[in-house]
Amino acid sequence: TVYEQSGKSKLIRALYILVGSNPYKLLKQGFRDVADELQTFETLDRKQIPSMADDFGWCTWDAFYSDVTPEGVVDGVTKLR
Repeated sequence: TVYEQSGKSKLIRALYILVGSNPYKLLKQGFRDVADELQTFETLDRKQIPSMADDFGWCTWDAFYSDVTPEGVVDGVTKLR
């Protein structure tokens, strides 16, 4: 079952075969091809990372590593505004 961004589910039966010698390139190309076909998501290499990720990161671990404190999180979220 595949869940669309609307939250509705629909059953998709498909077989996708891609042949090559580099498994990393195959995965990358395979996800691009499926993204193009379904048009419900984009692959990471096609997304633009928001500038706030430069300072705060995607999560508190990226921003603070092992020094996570409530004050640091509040300060970081305040800077996002």
